[in-house]
Amino acid sequence: MASFPTLGVAPTISDFDETLAQDPTLRYETDGGFVITGARFTGTPPDKYHLKYEPITEAEKTALKAFQAEVRVGAGMFDWINPFTSAILDVRLLPPGMKFKPYKKRPGLWTVELDIEEV
Repeated sequence: MASFPTLGVAPTISDFDETLAQDPTLRYETDGGFVITGARFTGTPPDKYHLKYEPITEAEKTALKAFQAEVRVGAGMFDWINPFTSAILDVRLLPPGMKFKPYKKRPGLWTVELDIEEV
């Protein structure tokens, strides 16, 4: 199994999100305006994480793009270390994959954002 590349920076704390990967509730709105709810799954859905790393170098960007191709975006799972709990999780990328943007108009530096979910 692949492992997430080691980067020189940790994810930015202000942009870190941890939520459920899916809404576990079925909802049915009746003609009377009432909503009937029930459980969609027998278990609790896995967690989803939104990550933003900045600034990363051109070499780190290249490594991330190669990694994304290796795991075929969301088709393959990989090990990722949660930077806040140090837990090693089996995760996969969520569509559309990694999004790269120039970092504050500085040549050679990038920002990358991605969403992953536990497998």
